[in-house]
Amino acid sequence: MSSFASSTVAMETFLPSHWLRAGGERAVELQSAMAISPRAKKAEIVGLVSSGTSLKATRAPRLKLPGKKKGSKRARELVEQYGHCPISMEPMRRPVLPSSGQAFEEINIVRYCAAGNKRCPISGVTLKFSKGKGVCRVADHALRNVIRAQADVAKVYIPPLEKDRLLKDLEGPHMVDAVKALVDDTYLGYVSLADLQSYLGDLVGRSLARGSQQAHIFFAIVAECLACRSPDIVRVGVHSMSKHKAAWEHPRVILEALSVAQDPDCRGTVLCVIENRFRNCEYTAQQAKAVLSFETESVPVQQCQVKVAQLILEGSNAAGRSSAAESGAVINQALEIMSDLSGYDVYGRLQCWMRALDRLRKSGIGCSLDEANLERLFLPKNRGILGYLAAHQQELLEWHMQRHTKALGMCIRFMAHSWRSHHARGLDEGAFDSNGEPMVEFDFEEDDFEDFDDEDDFEDGDEGEYDSEGIPEEE
Repeated sequence: MSSFASSTVAMETFLPSHWLRAGGERAVELQSAMAISPRAKKAEIVGLVSSGTSLKATRAPRLKLPGKKKGSKRARELVEQYGHCPISMEPMRRPVLPSSGQAFEEINIVRYCAAGNKRCPISGVTLKFSKGKGVCRVADHALRNVIRAQADVAKVYIPPLEKDRLLKDLEGPHMVDAVKALVDDTYLGYVSLADLQSYLGDLVGRSLARGSQQAHIFFAIVAECLACRSPDIVRVGVHSMSKHKAAWEHPRVILEALSVAQDPDCRGTVLCVIENRFRNCEYTAQQAKAVLSFETESVPVQQCQVKVAQLILEGSNAAGRSSAAESGAVINQALEIMSDLSGYDVYGRLQCWMRALDRLRKSGIGCSLDEANLERLFLPKNRGILGYLAAHQQELLEWHMQRHTKALGMCIRFMAHSWRSHHARGLDEGAFDSNGEPMVEFDFEEDDFEDFDDEDDFEDGDEGEYDSEGIPEEE
């Protein structure tokens, strides 16, 4: 499609329906076109008007619409009606025309086709592609000028196309939109990776003090680089995460890092960077919660969460600015991950429970198990662990139990079920001591865990004897 044809399609797509050609077709009149697009060149509009056999340059009859709105409100309506990309429903910054003839924002149609789509999302027409360059597209300069002119009147911000002006806007009130435009331009090739890295280096050199404007810009660019899902641009974000711990101060950076880790093409070393932060105790309680609470079906990300939980239970408390309550919540969350996702045998689970119980009590935190972990401890699969703790870590277990009113009832029901199990097996009087208490034997020494490799020591028993919440069912 020639540039003139693309301009014709763009302008006619934008023109109101009451501008008509002779015979009922749509026409363009010069004064109205100039009023709508003051930035458009007069020669372009004259050429558009005067070309073609059926297109007349004479003024079409003016129709007075009832209640016609003027000014910024009318301009905003025009932008929304003619200037929004059909994919993102946002004003088009770089409108382009693929072979289907429908205008799209360039970054949106390129990403849409890069995801494997071959047809126009509006018409369903098969799009043309160029080897090594993606979807074939032509810049629609006329439509771009019209959109920008109306956006200026309506006070709608559209990031500039020039790199210098765009970098200047990063420090203004439209920082979020400007950051996205900068990364999008890098993806499309209008800004080089070297320029993006150089700008990030300048921000680090100026200052990344907490709360500073440079810090907010730095966080936003790193997060947007990770969200871009382009391997080369993702590497820029990962490099910034590994080199500057200040990048961790923004919650979105961590979430985008975990999200990109689900993509095999962009995973790279992002999971290693996250693990190293926790291995070196360079994290806060808020950052630990963000990693542990991230919901995913990706096995590598789940394995990273298990490793992080293990490092939290084995290491010191969260670094800096974390209260005792926050640190306790992190340990409880790490215990939940280790219990549900680790896949450890009973010996490994016992070690996790003992570390968590001990750290919660003795590490200056003074927090107990939360209710979720308390109920988890009474589940059938953890019955052997509970028995061992009661026999060999009684004081530690009592310290946690005394801080929950529901613990007494759970213990009574658990003991009642254990008594019924012993009674059903025909235990004689020799199975009780002189005080009438059952003599329960465990197959492990207090300081020797070698016997825990045999899971028969922690036989779960009949799962059907418990309800859905892990509480023994009454017979």
